[in-house]
Amino acid sequence: EAGAVIVNDVTAMSDPEIAGAAADAGAAYVLTYHRGVKDEALDAGRDMLRFFEEAVHRCEAEGLKRDHVILDPGVGFAKTYEQNFQVLAAAGDLVGLGLPVLIGVSRKSFIGKRLGIETAAERDTASVAVGLDSVRRGAHMLRVHDVAAHRAALDLWETIDNAAH
Repeated sequence: EAGAVIVNDVTAMSDPEIAGAAADAGAAYVLTYHRGVKDEALDAGRDMLRFFEEAVHRCEAEGLKRDHVILDPGVGFAKTYEQNFQVLAAAGDLVGLGLPVLIGVSRKSFIGKRLGIETAAERDTASVAVGLDSVRRGAHMLRVHDVAAHRAALDLWETIDNAAH
């Protein structure tokens, strides 16, 4: 009723009414892979794919049209350092589910840990690198802080990619 066009559910459908509310509004629904608590024994890439296959069916049961669902691997949400890289590496498989994929890694702490960069704002260059890799793997959308840097990098990447054809 308030005019929402996108619902970003970082709770992974822990409140079942969220998907239904998005459906009622005709809004797009960002579904995040988020298990609630870290499980270090989990292969997060494989588990993410299983999670989304089941969760998309739940979304449809709540009345969401399949083409309104956007998948977010939930980098940083209840994942170990290693699991963040696992879900990013599995982004291509995630794209294979046939739904748009949104990647949000801008300035995340796992980047800082890997590169020894404590200040979030100093992680922008590395965030661009991860964003480009995500697009190379098929991601459709990036959630970023430094839009201009990402746009410039994507423009150059697309120019190089198009020159190859």
